Amino acid sequence: MDIPSDLADAIRRRMETTGRVTEDGKALRVCGSIGYECCISPEGDVYMLTDPTVDADCPWLIDRSRHAQLCVLLSGGKYFPELLALLPNRPPNVPDCPDCRAGWVHIASGHKFICGRCGGLGWIERPFSGYRPFRDFGPGQVVVLPTDAPIDVGKITRAIVFVVATWSVPSRISCQALETALSQLPSLGDIVLYLANTESEATIEFIRANGSFPSGAGETYWILRGAVLGKMHAYREQDIPELIRRTEQLLNAAETKASGPQ
Repeated sequence: MDIPSDLADAIRRRMETTGRVTEDGKALRVCGSIGYECCISPEGDVYMLTDPTVDADCPWLIDRSRHAQLCVLLSGGKYFPELLALLPNRPPNVPDCPDCRAGWVHIASGHKFICGRCGGLGWIERPFSGYRPFRDFGPGQVVVLPTDAPIDVGKITRAIVFVVATWSVPSRISCQALETALSQLPSLGDIVLYLANTESEATIEFIRANGSFPSGAGETYWILRGAVLGKMHAYREQDIPELIRRTEQLLNAAETKASGPQ
């Protein structure tokens, strides 16, 4: 990203005075929280670092996508206002983002996420061609859950619920692992794949009810007759056999009410 010389100098000064620099010493860590860091270098390298696991030995992932760069500028702009000048100007006659119209998606519980559709701009920079998980699955096999209604597990007979976080690299990696695992099964039978979005209060409550925190890591849940059989994050190729095993468990579960969750 091209940045003016005065901003480059300001970044260097912050690196020197705050000590908030990346491990390689080349970029300023503008802001961050559990699982992510927003970074920018004086040379214009803008990216996010995301921690896919709680494993200290697992390297952080580097995301230089357009969406990640917008997140750095918008989030970092709260602490380093000069970064906001790098945001693109809105062209004339472009539509508002139909998902947020403001750049941020507000959650009733107080959480606030940068919109995954527009990257936080509040308007559509270009036709959406981003994160569409499981688009190759058959009609009726994938159901996008409404964002304004609770996820009623008690009404689900046999399903997989995958939590989508459009802004999150770990979520995309988890999605790819699950897609790969499901593609290796000869049939999904009557399993329905539900997609829930982290930008929904209903999804946040579902995650919390199952003992997790809404981290945006791409959680997968297996549900049989109203009970959650298991949950996991999948970030690596070696996680795929476990994804297959748990899905086969769901496929092979007896359909009689007498037999409880396996």
